[in-house]
Amino acid sequence: METVHRYAAFCLLWLLMLLPVQAMAQGIGGPQCTDPGAGFLWEVQSPALQAEGGSLHLFGSIHIGKPGFYPLPPRLESLLQNADYLVFEVNPQVAEDPQVALQMALRGMLPGGQTLDQVLSADALQNLEVVLQELGLPLANFMNYKPWMLAVILTGLQAAKLGFDPAWGVESYLLRQKAPDTGILELESWQEQLDMLEALDPELFLDYSLEELSAG
Repeated sequence: METVHRYAAFCLLWLLMLLPVQAMAQGIGGPQCTDPGAGFLWEVQSPALQAEGGSLHLFGSIHIGKPGFYPLPPRLESLLQNADYLVFEVNPQVAEDPQVALQMALRGMLPGGQTLDQVLSADALQNLEVVLQELGLPLANFMNYKPWMLAVILTGLQAAKLGFDPAWGVESYLLRQKAPDTGILELESWQEQLDMLEALDPELFLDYSLEELSAG
């Protein structure tokens, strides 16, 4: 059970970091960069930063990957080695704590002995069963999970099936390659991110995830 909890927490953390990027991408309009060599690195410039002799860079990343994605371009590798701080949406290191992993997983379980057939429509439950069957998994094993946690687990399984691994996501790579004295900061806590997931319509979120999995 501990292995399941830690896997669910790892997939969950990956999705928590992925969601803001997806939302931003859907909302971006206007001209797009046509230089594929430009990467996803921006430098923030301001008089205040210049006066302090500091610098601030924003780097767009993906949260799953493969070993062949690395090393990063030399400019990025140099910035990484000289950074005072790395700032993440959510600190990727939190899932390494077994207690945090357990708390994440428990928040993804339905309360009071509830089962999915009590919180999902018949159509949504049938769609879920179809996707699980394609993955060779029985619905009965997942009846006690909240819909958003199911979306997390299924997205992680599909990514693994395609050969991607959160361990080779950019965040994981940055943590491995950073200088020992580089500090770690986060914009939000994992509890705040889970609160956001809890506030979503559970069936709509799961339906969206199932549609994406079926299309992929």
